[in-house]
Amino acid sequence: QALGAQVGAQAPTPAQQVSQKALKLAEAGDVQAAQRELAQAQSACAAEAEGSSCRGTLTSTLAYLNQRQSALLPIGSEAQKQLLTAAAEQYRQALREMPNDGPALNNLAQIEAALGRSTEAHQLYERAIGADPASAVFYAVQSGDLYTREKSWPTALQQYKRAAGRDPQAKTPRWRILNAYRNGYEQLSDAAREELPQLLGMWETTAPDAARVGYELQMERFGAEGEGERAFVRWAVLLARQQSISQDAVAALPTRAA
Repeated sequence: QALGAQVGAQAPTPAQQVSQKALKLAEAGDVQAAQRELAQAQSACAAEAEGSSCRGTLTSTLAYLNQRQSALLPIGSEAQKQLLTAAAEQYRQALREMPNDGPALNNLAQIEAALGRSTEAHQLYERAIGADPASAVFYAVQSGDLYTREKSWPTALQQYKRAAGRDPQAKTPRWRILNAYRNGYEQLSDAAREELPQLLGMWETTAPDAARVGYELQMERFGAEGEGERAFVRWAVLLARQQSISQDAVAALPTRAA
């Protein structure tokens, strides 16, 4: 999540204005000039508690510049690790000034994950979810994606459902949920498996495309019997609603599973 997204509808503070200028300089390719702007502004922050927001904002932006520069280097290279390590320390400094800054928590979590410290990353995502409810869906998906990369499917599914619960209209959590069921079904509990038909039933009206794919997933897994047959009926009904097949074709489906 870009640091610049921290600046909301309110008029930006002087530190935020400097951060915006520095980000524009970096976008134009002059990273050194951006770093100079930030360093000069840091020296002008008020001392002690009065300047905590100023110091935190500027330090976060410095960290973000390092994090972004690291993405240009070969993955896993020593140079990349050094930049990420520097950025991580800067985010920690920023969070000492602004402990509830969601973007800084999220960005630090990304770095910890990249450096192989997944436990720390998950803890930071949890902090971000609690500290920044407006972006909690994004943070929960990020955490779920990390669990997915670790192939910890039950916990990934839990995070994706958490995101969907916070914003039922959000598309990304729904597709991630289906991916978790597709790839991690064998790891899931009976209770989690039983929730899928219920989810698909709700999605028939709110997200028919996702419901259709979910029924196709059930058909692939269960074949022509039981849950697979019921999924086939619901899948065909959805297609009929979307005028992909005729109502007569739906009427000809097995009545036992309807």
